[in-house]
Parts: sequence; structure tokens; C-alpha cells
Amino acid sequence: MLLFQKRFHEGLKSGDVTLTFRRWDKPRVKVGGRYRCHPIGVLEVHGIARINVASIDAADALRAGFPSIAELIAYIASATGAPIVGESEVFRVELSHGGDGDRVPIALDDSLSDLADLEKRLDRLDGNSPWTRQILRLIARHPRVAASKLAKKVKRETEPFKVDVRKLKKLGLTQSFEVGYEISPRGKKLMATKKKAPTKKKLDPVTEYIAAQTAPIAKALTKVRAIIRKAAPDAVEGTSYKIASYKLDGRVLIYFAGFKAHYSMYPATKGIQAALGDDFETHKKGAGTLRFDGEDAVPVKLIERAVKARVKEVRALHSVRSR
Repeated sequence: MLLFQKRFHEGLKSGDVTLTFRRWDKPRVKVGGRYRCHPIGVLEVHGIARINVASIDAADALRAGFPSIAELIAYIASATGAPIVGESEVFRVELSHGGDGDRVPIALDDSLSDLADLEKRLDRLDGNSPWTRQILRLIARHPRVAASKLAKKVKRETEPFKVDVRKLKKLGLTQSFEVGYEISPRGKKLMATKKKAPTKKKLDPVTEYIAAQTAPIAKALTKVRAIIRKAAPDAVEGTSYKIASYKLDGRVLIYFAGFKAHYSMYPATKGIQAALGDDFETHKKGAGTLRFDGEDAVPVKLIERAVKARVKEVRALHSVRSR
């Protein structure tokens, strides 16, 4: 960026001001470079040379926007706070107005007709470390404050911070000034618009049921569910009596339910009893119930045998009814 006081803006745009003198410790622009000059657009640099103040003539002063050499030298001295003598060195920079290329017209458009797309672009910029809205809030709280001071407030280095602000500017959300930034009309409208929370995907009833259990029971029932699906791939999953249920050929295949410290499966039919043998008595609890301790490992093979046995029972019943 090349900073100029407001009184020089018209001369830069009209072409009357084509020269500036800067007391830098080293060159801060290069030939061919384009530099922002808010609010008039960009300036193109055509030449730069280090010279002694004594070599400045009246024509140079006029091209720099001053009626005399004395006023030009006084301006340079006031800008640096150091006295100027004939041997003092300054950089002589030749330049011209390069148009409004640095300005983003959309910044003034607060219709936000592209709100959905804009939010997606901001989310992509955020990645895994949200920063876009943080910087917008920071600039809104501290308008026209130097970038170096803003960067310190969020514990960042100045240059990377300025790069991120430029990304927001390209989206029309901020505007740059000789010192600091402001939120553009478009940016203000965005900040006043509450970001829509992402629509949560509705869980299926069995997933919701399992998720409502304690962590150990939910973990166990997730495995039980996988076993049932594998052993009875044609079964229709759902909920009934507020517990998980599976139906096959229109008949109840099996249920499972979670409790504080255990989970159960129903019905414990004669077919399941025959398939499990001695293991049936170990897990039998009351009439028609198999009970499993939530702290124990899920007995995969046992549950698989029980489900397959129940599938045979239901298939047999369906076959009889179909005759």
C-alpha cells in the first residue's frame, strides 16, 4: 500500500501528481508494482531512485503536488520528524494512477442475494480453524486501527493477518483505509444476519434409542444390532413398545432393550433354548427373556445362534400359514 493524504487524491487521479518522495530506510516499492491507495484505487510505480534532497528541482516539486521546493522539503521533514539537509537521502518514486482495480464494488451492495454461497465460501476459508467471523468482529469493534495492533489483539503475526483481511475484502466484506479497516455495508449486513445452523440429519428410531442409553450399554447394543442385521438380513428394523424391534415376514423376530447396567433380548423361545443349550440357562431371566450384563463382553456367537434359530422359527411359521 502507498499512503497519501487526502489532498493528493484528486491530483493522483487526474495525473497532475506523478511523483512522490519518501524517506525510507530501504525501497518499499518496486518498478512495475501496483499498490493500493484507498480510496482511489491502485497506483503503478514506473521508477524508483535514491537521491539527495539537494537534487530536487521546482519541476519535481510541482509533479509531487507542491508549489515550491521549500514546501515539499517541509512536508518530508514533518512526515519523518527529522530535519532535512541537502545531503539527506530520499527515494524518488515515479508513479501513475492505475484505476479502481483495488476496489470491490460489491462491498457497497448489502442485498446479500448470494448469502448461501457466501457462507459456504467463508466456511471453506475457515477450514478446521474458524477465523473469518472472528476477524470481522474484531474490525467491527476496532475500525481504522492499524493492522499491526489488530493482529496483536488476536495473537497473530501482522503479515498473515493482513493476507486474511484481503481475502475478506475480495468477498466485499471489508474496506481498507490509510490506517486500518472498516466493515463494508455488505459485511455489516452479513454480521447482522444470524448464521443458519446446519440442519441436523434425523436419526433413525433404533439409532436414537441406542444413543439414549448409558455409554457401556449403547456400545453393547450397537454390537448386538450389527449381529442381528448380519444373521437376519431380511428383517425389518424399527421400534415397538419403545424398544428396538425386528420383524420378518410380518412377524416379530426379536426385540432388544437397554437398561442401566444390562440389556435384554426377547422372546427367548423354545427354538432359541434348543440352539443355545446350556448357555440358555446362564442368560435366562424370567419368562421369555435373555439378559446380559453390560460390563461383560458381548457374546457374539451366542447371540448369532439365537437370532438364526429365531429366523428358522419364523420362517417355519410363515411356511405353515402359506399352505
